[in-house]
Amino acid sequence: MRMSMFLVECSSLNEALVAMCEENIQKICKKINDYVFSEQAQRVNNDVRQMIQKFQEKADNSKTLVEFEAFLLDCQNNQKKAITDQYTDLIKWMEMLYEYYQFQVIDDSTKSVEGAYKQTNKIATSIENQSEQLDKQRRDIETKLLTDIKTFKEELNEVKIEVEKLKDKNTKRTESYNEDIAIIQQRLANLTTRLAKINDQEVDLEWTPSEEPLIPSLKKQIKPYEDLGFLTRDFNATIRKSWKDDPIKSLNPEEVDKEHKRMFSLAQRLENIFN
Repeated sequence: MRMSMFLVECSSLNEALVAMCEENIQKICKKINDYVFSEQAQRVNNDVRQMIQKFQEKADNSKTLVEFEAFLLDCQNNQKKAITDQYTDLIKWMEMLYEYYQFQVIDDSTKSVEGAYKQTNKIATSIENQSEQLDKQRRDIETKLLTDIKTFKEELNEVKIEVEKLKDKNTKRTESYNEDIAIIQQRLANLTTRLAKINDQEVDLEWTPSEEPLIPSLKKQIKPYEDLGFLTRDFNATIRKSWKDDPIKSLNPEEVDKEHKRMFSLAQRLENIFN
């Protein structure tokens, strides 16, 4: 039994397929080349530069200090490993690229990888240096805060003395008396604002917020003196001047009676307080 035999010439087809494969491999290698030397190497360089650039900033208050400490902690726990992993991934792709000898890597392209290597090696030292700098900055900020608290308490004590002096002041000099009270009240308002800022810093530094019950106590203590000053002012403006000097027909009996009762009631209340 005879069978017909056929000879198929496939060399041209094989050559075409090989050429197609070579072309696709070149394209893949070109993509890997761009990824390694342009994208990934540049990303590593930029990430480290941004980290070091952030480390150059100085914390001049408790808020920025806490932000910088949080950033440093993130660099230690997350960013350092993420950048190192990126660089390791870059090297693996580059090694694979060099294994395919038909693809020619341009020598200048490797400079970006060299830069990424140098930048990656800076991370540990930069983090250590930043940790030392932030420790120093924290000590400086804490020292300044302690000084601010000391100055605050000294000024508050000065206001306390001024409030105590009010009982000896002459209310006949109404304008001067009321100005003195207004100054004390403004100082108390300023101290209240300063205490709020001190508390904010203490919270930032994880300190127990300072409490100063003397401020509300002094505000309460000064209120009768303020009322006395206003009563003296109103007395001089109405009873001594308007009610005595103005024509009687120009006065409103109901308003006079109402104002008299108000001042008389306030005078009785203040008498009970001061006595």
